Amino acid sequence: MEISRYFFDDSSFMQSLEGLATNPKTPKIVQKALKKLTNRIYGWQTFEDALENPEGDFVVSSAFLKDISSDEFALGCWLECMINREELTHKLATNPVPSDPYPPLKSLFQENVISISHEEFVMFVRAFLGVSTVLSMLAWSDSLGNDLCCERTLNILVVWQSVSGYREVRFLELDLFFFINPFRRSLTIVCLCAKWHGVWPG
Repeated sequence: MEISRYFFDDSSFMQSLEGLATNPKTPKIVQKALKKLTNRIYGWQTFEDALENPEGDFVVSSAFLKDISSDEFALGCWLECMINREELTHKLATNPVPSDPYPPLKSLFQENVISISHEEFVMFVRAFLGVSTVLSMLAWSDSLGNDLCCERTLNILVVWQSVSGYREVRFLELDLFFFINPFRRSLTIVCLCAKWHGVWPG
């Protein structure tokens, strides 16, 4: 977060990045990396503003979340900032919690979403944060070989799978986790199918 602000405040540096990214002499792979870097730098600033600004750019901020959710290290940095940076936790906490105990959760990762309210965005960020935190626990328990903890965490993910909005967040990130572990991925699919068909106690 601090690095993003540092780069963003240096207008000459940002202009240099953008110039290199659009220069036809720059190798394609470097152009792609530079565009991703500049998008994330601008995305961080837009996201922070959208947390407290009812007129913020929620479409761009949602695209920022979708982008970092596809990168394990970027997601880890975002999660650490959202949990440990008081400024961000305060911005999120100042938004009122909906009075409806089961408010509809709009999936902001869909390609055709063009209109997003501030309330919808904040609810989705809270859901995204919750799912990311649980997946961190899943990764941690898996690294220790703690099957009981993995099973309990998986139960939470199965419950969320039945909730619109949470479902899309869960699948996007869980695919990343199981990509490098085919056995775990296969086990998860079996458990999810069993749960959906009512043959796996949850």
